Amino acid sequence: MKIYHPGTRFRIGIYLANSRAPACRLSELTIEAWGHDPDGGPKDARANLGVHIANLRRMFRPHGVAIETVHGYGWRIPKDQRAKAAEVLIAVFARSPSVAASVCCPHCGRAVPITSKALDAEAAE
Repeated sequence: MKIYHPGTRFRIGIYLANSRAPACRLSELTIEAWGHDPDGGPKDARANLGVHIANLRRMFRPHGVAIETVHGYGWRIPKDQRAKAAEVLIAVFARSPSVAASVCCPHCGRAVPITSKALDAEAAE
């Protein structure tokens, strides 16, 4: 079963978990969450993103997953914790840890399947 969950917190979390970059910039996450750069959008976009990051940290903490702040740059989930982060997001938002999720690719807009198994394979690289 596939789901598409457009919720802001889910999109931010799965973007962080699926990112291959060393860290995600504020502008990347606001574009992913709301479709606009923080400088071109509402002034409270930065504060809203901070609230979503805090809520994700609270959700991940009991599962041993951290969202690290890269001062002056953005945020990241350590590479070895990304698969677990995806599992937690899928379990929380789909209410079942075995459900595969899909998320829209920020580059082409098509749904891309995201599974913890795929992230495990990437982490092993």
